[in-house]
Amino acid sequence: MITAEQLKEWRALADAATPGPWEAYTKRPEDLCVFGADGDSVCGKIYSNLGIDANRIITAKDNADFIATAREAVPRLEQEVRRLRAQLAAIRATAAPIIEFERMSSAGTGQPQNWQIGLTDSGAKLTASGIRALADALKEFP
Repeated sequence: MITAEQLKEWRALADAATPGPWEAYTKRPEDLCVFGADGDSVCGKIYSNLGIDANRIITAKDNADFIATAREAVPRLEQEVRRLRAQLAAIRATAAPIIEFERMSSAGTGQPQNWQIGLTDSGAKLTASGIRALADALKEFP
């Protein structure tokens, strides 16, 4: 699980880094590096190991591409995690009274009830078993 502290740390690292987008320069194996939007190198040359052979060049090129892509991807992923967590919180808040209703309807008997509420034009209905499934699914998310 990604913690709030990790998200905060990753955002701080991204905010402190050279502004993006970054681009990997991989045209010459001996000059693999990553450049910022201003054209300046954002890190030293990227080496996969001493010596040059085809496999090491491919690895170093892939590393350069990853570093360049991560500059834009990490902040976007951090934003998406926060958006999805807010959406999950809203779903939990909306579902809480319905889940509580199901819990209370079963409380007196100790057995799950088999009720259903309101059919819509599309045939959708709210059922006790559906509410229990929703409550169980929400437990799986932090």
